[in-house]
Order: sequence, then C-alpha cells, then structure tokens
Amino acid sequence: MAALLLEKGNAVPFERLVLALWDDPPPASAAKNLRLYVSQLRRQLRAADPSLGDCLATLRGGSGSGYRLTVDPGDVDVHRFAWLADRGFQALRRGSYPDVIIELGLAIQLWKGSVGQDCRASARLRARFDKFAELSLVAQERLIEAKLALGYSMELISDILSVIDQDPLREHGWGHLMCAYYFGGYPDKAYVAYGQLHEKLESQLGREPSQDLNALRYAISHDDRRFVRQWRFGNGEFPSNRAKIAKKY
Repeated sequence: MAALLLEKGNAVPFERLVLALWDDPPPASAAKNLRLYVSQLRRQLRAADPSLGDCLATLRGGSGSGYRLTVDPGDVDVHRFAWLADRGFQALRRGSYPDVIIELGLAIQLWKGSVGQDCRASARLRARFDKFAELSLVAQERLIEAKLALGYSMELISDILSVIDQDPLREHGWGHLMCAYYFGGYPDKAYVAYGQLHEKLESQLGREPSQDLNALRYAISHDDRRFVRQWRFGNGEFPSNRAKIAKKY
C-alpha cells in the first residue's frame, strides 16, 4: 500500500511495483504474490469502508497492466507533511519567521517516525522512504533556525540536542547549539560544543569542522552578535571576510 500511496493517485505499472517490493532479481513468485497482496489490500479497504474498495483500481490496456490507488494527497500524512515543509521553507526564504514556525510546526506534528517501518520494501523503495526522513530532519533544523532568528536561545537546547542525536556528525545542529548557547549568555558552552564536534569529526571522519563552523566560532569569540544572528550553515563566509585571522581559532 505504501508504494501506491507515494504515487499520489497516479497509475503504477505492475513491473514498477514488483521492483518496489523486491530487490533484483525478484523471486519467481513475485507476480503471483503481488496480485495476492493487492487482493488482500482491496479486501481490507472494503472492510474498513465498502466505498474504499473502488479506490484501488486494476489497470489493463495497451500500455500494460498496473494499479492505481485513488486518494487525495492531503489525506496522506507524508504528502501533507512534505507540502507543509515546503511552505515553511518558502517562508524562511522570505524571512517570514512567524510563518515558518506555523508551517514547520504543523509539518513536524505530522511526522510519526520513519515511513514504511513495517512494510515489505526493496532498496529502491527504502531510498524513497529515507528521503522523507531527511526532509523531517531538515524541517526540524529550519524551525530551529527561524526561532533563533526571532531571539529564542536556551529554550531550544533540548530540540537542538534531539536533532544532533539523529545525526551526530551533521554540522547544522552543532552550529545551532553554539548559537543558542551564545545568545543564552554561555559562550563557553558554545566553545565546548565546537570542541565536541571537532573531536567527533576528527575521530570518525578524519577531518575538521567546516569553514562555516569555524566562521561561527570566530564570530562568537569576537562577540559579533550580528554575524551570529545571521549565521546559516552553508553561507561559507567569515565576518568581514577575515578568513586568515579566523584560522588562528
């Protein structure tokens, strides 16, 4: 069902569904099993609501066989989540931080954990599921970013640590942690956070923090509140382009 729901009501060729459920090469019984799964799904839909059985259509014709699950994308949590996240990202680009908090807050409320946790899926389908998990992590980061821009600080620590726990080597979260500590009046804790990231990256990846994190550390050490407030991971610039000086820190 997950493979059909992801298609937003579009027709899905039989062969694509086979590839969504089984890695290459699919078992000899794949076609038979797929038809059985669809039949079981149709019965389950009708048991829930007789009218739902008609939502799952079998397609036959010159273009080949397949299936279509007719559903409003707004009624599917992952699609509504993605739509709200996109609205939040657009608001962030406009600098409309209160709108970011509303849209991304609603999106994150819809996120109930990894997509397709209990369903059969090939590596191809799992990759599609993983994209939603990545989107969830980005939505959480952007929500924190908007709140930092509005003056939040220490009250964000638990949310930031939650993001870091999901991907301890991801620099976005560590940068947000440094910002929150700095604006909360604890620059020493921001330095400690930088040091923790430095140790993790060096021991696990054999590299140092990026120029973006070094720029942030430099700005904090020089109490450049304007730069820290405007800092975004990926901007790649040091305050006043003082990269050579920042290398000392």
